[in-house]
Amino acid sequence: MRERSAQGVPGYDLFIDAHHPNLKGYLAVSELVATQILNLVGEQGATLRALDADCVATIFQFDDEKRYWMFVNRGRWFTRLSTWRYDSKARLDQAHAMFEAAGEVAPGRMEPQLGHAIIHYLRMEIVEARARIVIARAINPEGAESYLAEPWIQQIVDRAYN
Repeated sequence: MRERSAQGVPGYDLFIDAHHPNLKGYLAVSELVATQILNLVGEQGATLRALDADCVATIFQFDDEKRYWMFVNRGRWFTRLSTWRYDSKARLDQAHAMFEAAGEVAPGRMEPQLGHAIIHYLRMEIVEARARIVIARAINPEGAESYLAEPWIQQIVDRAYN
């Protein structure tokens, strides 16, 4: 993993967080496992073919809808993690990047708007948060209200106003 990492230390180029690999990380792990299996069984003439992200996406039918939800869920996870740490900036920046990526995959959907709104609330940027909520409500009123009613979201919003 160190050899595959940008700076020689496994980080966010291979992991979503401290414990969970991203797609590139899983590809690296799978190659390492396959290599060890071949070493153990000693198959003559066996070849190991490295897979790239496009090939994996095809095999697992990882279409734009799945990519969209991957980005939204990662954004939500980073947002939630930011509330657990003393220095939330890095996690909020990662969440922002995930919501931006989701918006690029599927423009005009509600979830990235709400994600950005919660980031703004956590940064105490109330005007920006409200603007994002207005956009989300215009896209999907019921979905926006349902998300905003979640207890952890309510805690963030309440804290921003107190």
